[in-house]
Amino acid sequence: MNGHKPTYVKVVPTAGMATVFSPHVGRSGGYRRTLRTPEDNQRIAMRRAAFSLEATVRAHRCDTLATFTFKEEPPGADETRRVWRNALRRSQPSSGDLFYAMVAEGGPTKRLHLHVLGRLELVERLAANWDSQGFVDVRSVPFNELGRMSEYLSKDFANPNRLFSRRYTALRRSKPPVKQFEVANHDEGIELITQFSESESRELTEHLLLPHGKLTRTIWSPF
Repeated sequence: MNGHKPTYVKVVPTAGMATVFSPHVGRSGGYRRTLRTPEDNQRIAMRRAAFSLEATVRAHRCDTLATFTFKEEPPGADETRRVWRNALRRSQPSSGDLFYAMVAEGGPTKRLHLHVLGRLELVERLAANWDSQGFVDVRSVPFNELGRMSEYLSKDFANPNRLFSRRYTALRRSKPPVKQFEVANHDEGIELITQFSESESRELTEHLLLPHGKLTRTIWSPF
């Protein structure tokens, strides 16, 4: 398949994150189509969800991770969801606008637990309302560790047998605004990112060669 495919730039200014993606180009200069397997699509969906999780927790300046472990296994996803929603309802103020992002994790060798990233104010309320359900571990997370923590929480996103179909849940309408652009080439995409972040403030830039193209990921301090 010949023809031009643009390079795509995705920027989340409030999170200090951006990606530049360029599709493979054949010898003739046209876009080279790459057939994807179901496993490829699963990995792409996982990567997008992991990017979304990291962007969201960075944009909301999360500073605390809590792990809520059930002392007795709930009978299924519906009961787990009910317990979580009840604890959340009791913990949110009347405005109901304290941010959280939750990932459920469990398996044959692990007792079911919920990882929650948020601000300390909500996490402390959740911990106080969890005593009857099991155990709580709370730890602070520096801002520059949110990327590593998000990577850890998203390690099971590709598992088709995970407890919930949604890879993570978060406060409604809390996802940060995303700016998307089409540019002529990868270098132009990198240059575009500098409009949102001064080079000296970048924390990380990594380049990945994927079966269907090239991806550059950049993060920086948005404040």
